Amino acid sequence: MSIRSVVRKLHDSSPVFVQTAIRSIFASLPDGIRFGRDYTSIKEDIFQSDKASVEQLRSRRDESLQRLIAFACERSEFHAAGMKKAGMSPSDVRGPDSLAALPLMTRDDLHQHNAAIRASNAHDFQPEALTSGGSTGVPVEFLSDRKALLYEKACLARHWMRAGVRDDDKVATLRGLRLKVNPRKPTLRIGKELFVSTYHLSPATIEHVAHEMRKAKVTVLNAYPSMAAFLAKLIRDAGCEPPRIRVVVTSSETLDDSQRAQVREVFGCEVFDYYGLTELVGNAGQCSELGGYHFSEEMGVVEITDDDGVPLPPGTEGNVVLTGLLNYSFPFIRYVTGDIGALSPIPCRCGRPHVTLSHIAGRTADYLLTPTGARLTVAALNMHDSTWDNVLQYQLVQVAEDRVEVTVVPSARFTVEDEKRILAMIAPKLSDFTVSLRSDVEVRRTNRGKCPVIVRDYLVTS
Repeated sequence: MSIRSVVRKLHDSSPVFVQTAIRSIFASLPDGIRFGRDYTSIKEDIFQSDKASVEQLRSRRDESLQRLIAFACERSEFHAAGMKKAGMSPSDVRGPDSLAALPLMTRDDLHQHNAAIRASNAHDFQPEALTSGGSTGVPVEFLSDRKALLYEKACLARHWMRAGVRDDDKVATLRGLRLKVNPRKPTLRIGKELFVSTYHLSPATIEHVAHEMRKAKVTVLNAYPSMAAFLAKLIRDAGCEPPRIRVVVTSSETLDDSQRAQVREVFGCEVFDYYGLTELVGNAGQCSELGGYHFSEEMGVVEITDDDGVPLPPGTEGNVVLTGLLNYSFPFIRYVTGDIGALSPIPCRCGRPHVTLSHIAGRTADYLLTPTGARLTVAALNMHDSTWDNVLQYQLVQVAEDRVEVTVVPSARFTVEDEKRILAMIAPKLSDFTVSLRSDVEVRRTNRGKCPVIVRDYLVTS
């Protein structure tokens, strides 16, 4: 078991104050100790991959896919049965186009066939037990190979490099970590990183947070999109001097245009979004050209399909379906991630060889369901105009088949006129619903500290 695995188990089973101490100690260690000696060569491999030709990258991907399929057919009872049902043998899978004949793998399969999916020799790959679920469903445990974990870490480092992050940058992190901090002064310095407790970020603490960010000479902000936008709004409304942020990197939520605009306005820099999954079946990130999300073909194969698993052409939005190439202990083949996206019909101007997604529209569950059965996502509602002036955060909660409650966290300048304006501007976009508005001190969070824009309390029953 690696040092990282031991530390992770200790961290996850400890109270918050012990977790904070563990994080402080672990962060001070060099990468070679934290992640093992293999990490340096894996990171170099990932960085060099940007310089490969399209042909070289595709050849590597296809060879990895063929090995993975052959292994899964031999060692995974679940995938062997799926291959047999499709009337295929491993030799029939020569590249991504061949995958369309295989069945889809869903989260229900993870629950119902967990043991059958696991490879019979899973322990050979030094796997860690990970859990996925949280706000998206009942948690489910699966295995992830040590190699896949290290490649995911290296891909994230490459994303930061593409965004322009330098080794000497000071980073402020606003994510879902629970830290032992003073609620009135919710920051903690660990090495070159300043952690800000998202659970205590508010108008009452923003002056302290902004001061600490300036004092630490923070140049990079690493945050959930909702937290980056919330921080920007708090700084603007409080009239604080903003830190001199040069790069903002976001992940773990869908980044929308209004959030990007808020960050640009206050910090005067660009936002570079990253898409990854706990299952480690693939990831994608924006580069300096912002020409889409470069998918890491070293880690997986991406398909965009309809609900029946039929691949859709570039430019058409559909389900993000991924096949992981590095996880042998628990193979994910044609895994329906629950996300919506589209392949880009044109390559990114940066010239990198990786296939790109034009956008990630969010999770399939992140929508309002109208009485007629239509689905309204955040992107479809197109709410990056002046609707939310004088509002720090907002959330749309579907409380009934035909009723949506808009929760707003008002700024100090919020008035009754703002309430009237919001309802007037949003009502036409939600014409199938009765819309009401209420103010609160905060919007609803997930157990990982995220603030989703859309929440559905109303569930369809059959």
